[in-house]
Amino acid sequence: MNKTTSVLLYYPSRAAKHVYEAQDMEPDAAEQALNWIGALYHVETQIRKQGFSGQCKLALSQKQVKPIAVEFFAWIEKQFDARGFLPSSPVLGALAYIRERRAGLEVYLDDAEVSIDTNHNERALRVIPMDRIRGKTHRYCEKLARDLPHARH
Repeated sequence: MNKTTSVLLYYPSRAAKHVYEAQDMEPDAAEQALNWIGALYHVETQIRKQGFSGQCKLALSQKQVKPIAVEFFAWIEKQFDARGFLPSSPVLGALAYIRERRAGLEVYLDDAEVSIDTNHNERALRVIPMDRIRGKTHRYCEKLARDLPHARH
């Protein structure tokens, strides 16, 4: 019997958002973390641009991206070892967020079908709600214009 396990998927873009928000308070540490995340995206982008998929994409990801991810998580651990966990440190808070979600962040490294992020899907989905909102806003404005006694037609 095959046993299926589930892992909640997290994307580096979400992790980067947390680090980016901490940038004003601790610019040097935040920049280092963002550089690590940027390195992951850079290599993944190169693999995608070359059109690799399936086992070839997985092999390249294992060879080129996974070592960066391993070094990034080692760097995160060094930050905690050197500084402890200071509740007032926004960068360490962001790094704790990343460390706690490591398994979900690394899913794309072991599965060629999983993308490093869903930005392309999110952009496509935003069109639908925005069109609905614009339509509702337009209908509301038309109704408001009709119902107001001082509205000019």
